[in-house]
Amino acid sequence: MNDTRAEAIKHRKVLRGDVDVLLTDIQALLRDVPGEANEGPGRARGDLTGRVQELRARLSALCQEGEAGVEPWVDSTDRYAHEHP
Repeated sequence: MNDTRAEAIKHRKVLRGDVDVLLTDIQALLRDVPGEANEGPGRARGDLTGRVQELRARLSALCQEGEAGVEPWVDSTDRYAHEHP
């Protein structure tokens, strides 16, 4: 069942790639928004930067939670396949 583990790793890499793209887009938004906001650029940037940090922490927690949920299933499937060739 190495194929199952390989699939899980592939999906994990795709998810991380998607997260990186999302974070890049958010950072670009942070650069653009302060110039358009009615508030002072420093305050708007600070507020958005804080929110992005919160979102990164939440996203990281969700990724870890997802990995923790999938890993036992992958391990048990792999073990079963080795025990029952």
